[in-house]
Amino acid sequence: MRSMDNPGANGVSLFVLAHQDDELCAAPIVASRKAKGRPVCVVYLTDGEAGGVSAQRRNRESGNALAMLGAAPSELVFLGSVRGFPDGKLHTVLPDALGSLEETVRAAGGVDEIFTLAYEGGHQDHDACHAAAVVLASRLGLLARTRQIPFYRKAGSVPGIAVLAPLAENGAATPWPLSAGERIRMLSLMRMYPSQWRVLLGLGPLLAAACAVRPGLPVQPVAMKRLRERPTAAPMFYERRQKVDAAEVTGAIARLAELA
Repeated sequence: MRSMDNPGANGVSLFVLAHQDDELCAAPIVASRKAKGRPVCVVYLTDGEAGGVSAQRRNRESGNALAMLGAAPSELVFLGSVRGFPDGKLHTVLPDALGSLEETVRAAGGVDEIFTLAYEGGHQDHDACHAAAVVLASRLGLLARTRQIPFYRKAGSVPGIAVLAPLAENGAATPWPLSAGERIRMLSLMRMYPSQWRVLLGLGPLLAAACAVRPGLPVQPVAMKRLRERPTAAPMFYERRQKVDAAEVTGAIARLAELA
């Protein structure tokens, strides 16, 4: 198996994300792949319509952010907007989302590696997105070439949010090296999402602190068996913040795992 640090010269790096702005946590990897001249395909599985913000506005913001990382408009697929997969409820349409994702990826062809959001109980759409990416990876024979990136979750049994904090349950974390300039560029991307200023007002300082103290961006392997488990025994962040039933989300994810 080739190292994730040495991907095939011409293969596509696929990024499977839930919302427009989730690319923030994967920005250094996108920029690295584009700097090496590799094609990328960034797929968003929900329409991003939350808090009265339109999908079109969210799409523009992410398009502008990814352009700064070297990605072309043709490398972005706003699948959730096209198919009407609702923000906050991806787990309710997971089989359709997986089918549409697989059609998109097979049409693109030549996917060599996959990056997605971590299975961590932070946002229900993040966990559902993770499940779709892992089942797709299984179908494509790319589980060993798939990595998850922790974004945010509840900080264990204590109050607060943990950012870029890998769960032990997801396996050993490898730090993706980040120079000082790369850390600054990652944080500077936050200005590209004016529609999300309320969210970033709280998340931004925590992300900055994590970037300052961590040796790099943590990435972890994926495993099919995790889709049949709770992400963590600790309470899910989305249960408290969005009043979503964790059993409903994890049940939908476990059922999707049967389609691998």
